[in-house]
Amino acid sequence: MRCSLRALLALPIAGVLACASPYGLHPLPATEPLVQRPAVDVWEIEWDGASKSAPATVYLGDAPDRIDRTQPIAELRGEPVEIIGLDPAVRPFFEIDASDGSRRVVAERLLPLAGTDNFRDLGGYPAAGGRHTRWGMLYRSDDLSDLTRADLRYLAGLHVKLVCDFRSPGERERSPDRLPDEAPSVALLDIQTEGFDPVAIEEKVYSRDVGDTDYQALLIEGNRAFATRFAYQYKAMFDRLEDPANLPALVHCTQGKDRTGFAAAIVLLALGVSEETVMQDYMLTNVYTANEIESTLGYLRLWLWSDDAAEAFRPLLEVDPEYLQAALDIIHEDYGSVDAYLSSALGLDAERRARLQALLLD
Repeated sequence: MRCSLRALLALPIAGVLACASPYGLHPLPATEPLVQRPAVDVWEIEWDGASKSAPATVYLGDAPDRIDRTQPIAELRGEPVEIIGLDPAVRPFFEIDASDGSRRVVAERLLPLAGTDNFRDLGGYPAAGGRHTRWGMLYRSDDLSDLTRADLRYLAGLHVKLVCDFRSPGERERSPDRLPDEAPSVALLDIQTEGFDPVAIEEKVYSRDVGDTDYQALLIEGNRAFATRFAYQYKAMFDRLEDPANLPALVHCTQGKDRTGFAAAIVLLALGVSEETVMQDYMLTNVYTANEIESTLGYLRLWLWSDDAAEAFRPLLEVDPEYLQAALDIIHEDYGSVDAYLSSALGLDAERRARLQALLLD
């Protein structure tokens, strides 16, 4: 795994602090079935909906629509269950058959790519009409410039057809994406807010001239700008996601948390996912990169010779509910509702939303 603030890896003290492992359990709520990977060849499944008196049966497949129901692999009875002996190079999908006859397909949300920190699947969220977002159809990530050969093979297996890249030209030039040989089409949807240039920020770190920039305030204003000034870029994203030939799709930027965070949020909202669940997904960046965030801050403390100077960069590594909420607030202020925003600002009327939901919901 890489540390965040990519330029830090080139500094003379590189390697002083280890970055986080891509594997590890995190304290997420299990009201929905949850799959996590505590080790490279171990998957853990838990679900509060199963109990000793109402167990659930688990089946395995190599795709959401290819589940082998001839032989169960486990039974959930209210406690987490570990699944071992699977090929780590093949992404597993698990169907949970509850005692009431309902079925759910679940999978690991954070994908095990060594060259990214925050590559996630947006599947499995409760959505409109009692449905759920479809696994393996829409991914979100930070930049793809450090993908390993193994990562490229894994990414090829996801069959991504479209990459929506929200980075600026300078960011792309500094860190060009690595993509599989059978490369997906790439939509360059440049977003760069005033005062927030990742390349310039890297230069500040190099020079140790950090100044007194309030990055938290910049991110709040930036999220407002995503919803307003940059609505055209997100409209262009939706125009492409409506085409089945572009699915599965990936949306990403440099950190995979701000421009991409708003992209993921607005897609989930268009699919009828609740704002509460959208915020939970948004905050998973902090969950999945917690160790790496602290490693990077420790690294900055050594390089900048100051705890306070290092802490000034924390907003660039984390997400905060206040950031996304700023975008949602201005949507409600300017349009009255998310539905009105989707229709008026992004051109996503009821008919188009229905088509999108047919593609991305089970």
